[in-house]
Amino acid sequence: MSNLKKTGTWLLLGIAAVAFIAAVFVLGSTLGSLYAAGSIDLSFPQVGVLCGGIVAISLLIRCIKQLRNDAEYTEVLTNEMP
Repeated sequence: MSNLKKTGTWLLLGIAAVAFIAAVFVLGSTLGSLYAAGSIDLSFPQVGVLCGGIVAISLLIRCIKQLRNDAEYTEVLTNEMP
């Protein structure tokens, strides 16, 4: 894997982690208001952040698998070289 592709994967991993944290914050805030007021009032941005959090989970898994596969491939190459 080229250095540019590795950097892009790490950057995507960081962005996905931030999106997931934002979704957890919105979900916690929504559950807190449900507990306090007894009803849920979601705005369009909150729904967008929650949907982004769901997408972020799949991106996190994809990036981790890609980086793990690259590490295993690099390890195999270094073991085969004399």
